Amino acid sequence: MTGFFRFYPELKGTGAITALEPAEVTAKLTSLMTHALLEGVRATYSLMRFLDFLHDSGRWSGSQESFQTIHGILEDIGSSEVRVIIRHRPIPDHFTKGNAE
Repeated sequence: MTGFFRFYPELKGTGAITALEPAEVTAKLTSLMTHALLEGVRATYSLMRFLDFLHDSGRWSGSQESFQTIHGILEDIGSSEVRVIIRHRPIPDHFTKGNAE
């Protein structure tokens, strides 16, 4: 959760954390996943659990439409397949065949 909320806009007023904005959630998760995929995946999972908690406990203070939109976004991300391509350059010989100095 801290990975996500570190990027979420500064909270203003009371109860803002219980009424997230779909556009902001999308923008911040996209940015997080672009720059730190594993953190983005963790944030998505945690945010889904948090959203479910807020809804089930009656603490969600946003509209039903925004809840459904955010929930759908998180489900889409959670069910998508992610491929990671690692590109590397060969390690130069002078790094692998030198002395310890």
